[in-house]
Amino acid sequence: MGNELVYDYLVVGGGILGLATAWTLKKQCPQAAVGLVTAGNLCDGTTSQAAALVTQGRSSECAAHLVQETLAAVDALDHELELGLPFHRSGGLHIAMSDQEHDALINMASIAEQCGVKAQWLSRSETKQRAADFNLEGLRSALWFEGDGYIDPVLLANAYGESAKASGVKIHTHSRVRELLAFDSCIQGVQLESDVNISANHVILCAGPWAANLLRPLGCSLPVAPVRSLYWMTEPYDVSTNFPVTIAPSANAYFRKENQSILFGVRDYPGVTLHPDSVPDDVQGFAFAEDTDGLNALTGNWEKLVSFWPQIETLGLAHFISGISTYSLDGLPVIGAPFSTKSKFPKAIQGLTLVTGCSGAGIAYSAGIAKHAVQHAVTGQVPDELSINRFLSEVGIQSNGVGSRVRAMNSNVLCAYDAEFRQRCLRARSNKKAG
Repeated sequence: MGNELVYDYLVVGGGILGLATAWTLKKQCPQAAVGLVTAGNLCDGTTSQAAALVTQGRSSECAAHLVQETLAAVDALDHELELGLPFHRSGGLHIAMSDQEHDALINMASIAEQCGVKAQWLSRSETKQRAADFNLEGLRSALWFEGDGYIDPVLLANAYGESAKASGVKIHTHSRVRELLAFDSCIQGVQLESDVNISANHVILCAGPWAANLLRPLGCSLPVAPVRSLYWMTEPYDVSTNFPVTIAPSANAYFRKENQSILFGVRDYPGVTLHPDSVPDDVQGFAFAEDTDGLNALTGNWEKLVSFWPQIETLGLAHFISGISTYSLDGLPVIGAPFSTKSKFPKAIQGLTLVTGCSGAGIAYSAGIAKHAVQHAVTGQVPDELSINRFLSEVGIQSNGVGSRVRAMNSNVLCAYDAEFRQRCLRARSNKKAG
């Protein structure tokens, strides 16, 4: 890499969000010079740890639209790439075993209808046919999404990257960012650990849990927290060929097929979170210091899990995967210009778009998040539901960037460095009910 690199847009992060954003940028701005830098190889980070459910049944219209964008992107990439892109369209099954869960499905069905997504209420016999492995005694209702499924997260991320490179995006691997270069609250580019400076008119920061340490020198806080996301895979057995992605709040669990095994995850309560300084450079093989093997999470859910899925008692567990997700307080992504509190009055950093807070749905949301990240980078606009500004009233900052410093962002009220804030994000993780 030379010593003088200049881009119109520079994406920081080689995971699925960074690659999807670079892909979207080049499609929307074909004449722009777009670059991407990543610390190691592509998909070395949290992308490879994802369970990668792609489910349209969501508790908000905004979230449902994000998934729709990704499904459209999967179809487009499948047609574009020579080898195609395998998406396992197994269908998605949401099961309610109580009146409260049924009410949530009614809301989900209403949102699906508003978004033009086909959802079907199943009879008891139809549900048993699709979910033969599960104990459905006491079934209240079941909602079926024909277009749901799952995908290999690395294959999808690399598909974004392959298409982006073919359209002219320059990707620089093994190029870890040391710092964001700024002058008078305006980003000028980045400096790599190799001492190379890269100039850019606009930087889009898709660095996952590593973003906090890049933002801190600018006086900016990361309004999401890194939390544990965990799942298991059983030993191979005779799994039904039409086994659907299944969401079962009564069991605090989700399930999908993985080759001849079942991949399943449980809601991690109370969960485990990380201080940003504890996020390792290399997440492969990383183990959380607390509940290292996930046994506490599994045993804490065991009674409900066995009640819904009796077969688990006779199945061996072949793999345990413990990854890192970035969670927001409301479970939706965070996009926008972070605020610096270094000056007398907090103000938004210019030339920077922060993209974070996938909240355990980064694969399913990837193209949707990328669409809005690019919109913000190009026009400065982003939907209110996703905007970083939705949190500002809590820290005493007005949306125009002028407000009291008494509770500004560096007070740790909304900051990944604050222990209480991380606990609040954990509670958001534990209360998640959709895919």
